Amino acid sequence: MIILDNASYHISQNTKDYQVPENITLFYLPRYSPDLNPIERLWKYLRDNNFNNKFFESKLDLKITAYNSLKNLQQDRDLVKSICHI
Repeated sequence: MIILDNASYHISQNTKDYQVPENITLFYLPRYSPDLNPIERLWKYLRDNNFNNKFFESKLDLKITAYNSLKNLQQDRDLVKSICHI
């Protein structure tokens, strides 16, 4: 089973050009339900703690902040689990 949101690029996957294998079931979350998608909580955490109300002098500064933020999350699995409620 693969859980997907209702983004148009997810819905259009099962077409004649791309058939989902029979042993895979696609389960779509209800539309407009970010609270059911754990990654949305992770993005909110990143925005709240690393990007909101901050001025970046350049795109490079923004990229460095994004890189460091994701790298820190990668090294702290317990934090990611607590944010996503896994």
